[in-house]
Amino acid sequence: MEYKNTVLLRAHHCLCLCFFRGRGYSGEFTENMARVFSCLQKGSACVEIVRGADDLCAFCPHNSAGTCGTESKVVRYDGRVLDLCAFSTENGESGALSGWSEIRKAVEEHILAAGLFDSVCGDCSWHEFCSSLL
Repeated sequence: MEYKNTVLLRAHHCLCLCFFRGRGYSGEFTENMARVFSCLQKGSACVEIVRGADDLCAFCPHNSAGTCGTESKVVRYDGRVLDLCAFSTENGESGALSGWSEIRKAVEEHILAAGLFDSVCGDCSWHEFCSSLL
């Protein structure tokens, strides 16, 4: 498949996007997330898994000059998703490219269906909301 553009995502945001229902930290954040989600749903973009700030972080109120205010927590989330879904490249660096449908399938199979959701992001402020959608 030929893609028109590339969406940069932290690994754990692949999990977050599976639960997106038009809610977010702020209006600007939610509008951006809706744009990214729509682009992914249409299949017009490939996803590049990155370590650090991504296209969703750009409008997050916790983002300060490309660093998350809860960096240690989100790095832990990223690590769990990377380990469980094998999104990273051979050397563990950023750059794994894939279509959204393949990524979503991996998240659903290796995290959600495997019953590992709580172990990935059980202490996230959005955990209760996302759990209600399972």
